[in-house]
Formats: sequence, C-alpha cells, structure tokens
Amino acid sequence: MSVFKTAKYFEDVSHLSYNLDEYSEVVNALQNQNFKSEKLVEIQKCLVNAENSAALAIKELGQIASRVNLRRNMIAWVVLNITLLWDLTTAIRFEAWKQKYAQHAQSWFISLGEFESLLSFSHLPNVINKACVPMVAGNKAICAKELGHPLITNENRVSNNVACKNNIFIISGSNMSGKTTLLRSVGINLILACAGSFVCAKEMNFSQLKIMTSMRIADDLSEGISTFYAELKRIKGIIELARQAPQMMFLIDEIFRGTNSVDRLIGAKTVLEKLDELSVIGMITTHDLELCNMSNDYPRIENYSFSERYTESEIHFDYKMKKGVSTTTNAKYLMKMMDII
Repeated sequence: MSVFKTAKYFEDVSHLSYNLDEYSEVVNALQNQNFKSEKLVEIQKCLVNAENSAALAIKELGQIASRVNLRRNMIAWVVLNITLLWDLTTAIRFEAWKQKYAQHAQSWFISLGEFESLLSFSHLPNVINKACVPMVAGNKAICAKELGHPLITNENRVSNNVACKNNIFIISGSNMSGKTTLLRSVGINLILACAGSFVCAKEMNFSQLKIMTSMRIADDLSEGISTFYAELKRIKGIIELARQAPQMMFLIDEIFRGTNSVDRLIGAKTVLEKLDELSVIGMITTHDLELCNMSNDYPRIENYSFSERYTESEIHFDYKMKKGVSTTTNAKYLMKMMDII
C-alpha cells in the first residue's frame, strides 16, 4: 500500500481519541449494574452483548487508533514500516475489526453518548443550589416555583415564580431589567424537563410542549437579509408550527425591534392575535406599553413586568417579575449616566 493510499484509508480512525480505553472501563462498569430504569436497561443491553463485547471492541479500536497516530512521529513511522510493515499490519487489523464489529459500533457509541447525557443531567443538583425533578402536568402549562437560569452562578441567580396555564404573557420593562433572562430561563428549563433532566427550580410542573423561539435575531449580509426580514421568517416559522402542533410554547424577545414603532406595534398585535387564535401558550417581551392593552380584549393574555429603582447616581434592578404593566423607563437615565445627554 502506498503512503497516500494508507493515509486516506486511515483518515477516519486517525481522528479517534487516544483514550478509547476509558470507554471500555465505562462499559465494564455498566455491565455490573442492576438498573431499574427502562432507558438504562436498554443502554445496558446494547453495550453488553454475549456475542460481541463492546468493551473489548472499543479497546481494540483504541489500540488501532494509537498505531495509526504513530504516523505523526515521522522517524518512528518510517523505521517501523521498513522493519515491520507497520501500515500494512495495522490496515489488516483494522479491516478485521470492521468485519467483526462495524455493524454494532454505531449503536454502541450512540448508547454511550446517551449515557453521558444522562450523567450530565444527574449532575445538575451538584452545581446549583435549587434543583428538582419536574413533574408532567396537564395540557399547555408550565408552572414553577423559584425558577432560575442554571448557567448563572448561585450567588448571582435571581429566581422567579412562573405560572403559565394556557396563557400568553406580555412582559414589559425597561432595559436590562431581566425580561430576556426570564425567557431564557423558561426555555432552557422546559427543554431540560422534556429531556428528562433535573431543572433549576424549587418545584416545577410542565406539559410536554414543543418550543420555538425568536431571540437574538440578526441580519445576514451574505444573503441580503435585514434584521426585520430575518425576524419575520422566524415568526412565520412559529405560526406554522403552532398550526401543526398546538401543544407548543413560543418565546419572542422584543418583537419586530428592527422596524419603526408604528409597524412594530401593528405587527406585534397581529402576531399575538394569530397565536391566541391558535390556542398556543407563550411569552413575549416588549418596550411598547400600548401592546399591553391587548389583555383587555383577550382573556388568555396577561401582563407581567420588571422594574428598577434609583438612588442618586445608581440604578438598581431586583430582577423579579411582577403582575401588571411596567411603570418605569430608564433609557434617558442610562444615556445621562453615559454622558450622552
């Protein structure tokens, strides 16, 4: 075999980790466990097969990967090929491995990946001070006590109670008050809950909901797409999913911020009317307080807000969600702090 042919033949295996033996240890550890969970039993059966040992196969693959990666040491590689036909014998071993194990390998590594994901879920209570196992509740609801964002440190995390029961929340508030963080907290915890993980909350009940968001939308110069048009495409996707799967939740952050205030308000009202008609639940943040008046005509729509307080030259946020429409603004104050006005 030529140098170029062997390089191409070993291309995939050359990217494998040197430490595949560690996976063998994981498989051996799983083999001796007495699982009760159906999912863990399924993973165990996939990895522990009487006909083909996943632990042995992964260990052998690791040894082959180590032989292949010796190519990076040019002097040793040349000497070994001259004396021992290193590449040829390695290729023969790899081909034999594929013949014996290839049809099972994909399912093994998928199962190991699932097990690692479950381990990461179980680790959440070790790194956050308030975690619970969420409970599946009725239709179209997410209710939680002291819900927080798991990626914010325990010292800085501010938690909120959320009770969205077949509702649409319009969340108003000034800049930096906590609106977007709340949406992210709800979204990430709902995803964790649907995946079977612990969540960052003292208590949580949820429905099995599909979730779609419109957050951090940006323009695309390569495609000639403006921020407003990009957001329109995202909102259209939310409405289409709502038509197909009414068991869904939407999270929209500062809707249509890429256009003028008149069109933004008209567009936001139209979108909320459509989503209310489709009977989905969700949350939307806005700086347009006039949008909050929709709660007078639509029983499912409720208003919540965030606020702040001022002391001399400082602004203080409590990051706590409150019932009702926002009564504070801070844009002029922030501009004054930056010596703009």
